[in-house]
Amino acid sequence: MAGSAAGGAASMALNVTMPAPHGGIFVIPLSNKPFMFLACIVLGSFVTAAVALLLKPDFEDRIEAGTESGTGTAQPSDD
Repeated sequence: MAGSAAGGAASMALNVTMPAPHGGIFVIPLSNKPFMFLACIVLGSFVTAAVALLLKPDFEDRIEAGTESGTGTAQPSDD
């Protein structure tokens, strides 16, 4: 949701308009500023990726711990 909020706020601040609020990348030509529309999508994607990386930094460690114990699944930690 943080990525959507960042992309949406950026598009509003840059006055990017879209007459068809559905269709994703297929309606890019309908935008008044197609390149800024794409930039807002990229910004939202980066924010989403950053939040995911910050919230789940130990994912690889938990996978390794699960495979070393022979169970094949990671066990939740008490951290």
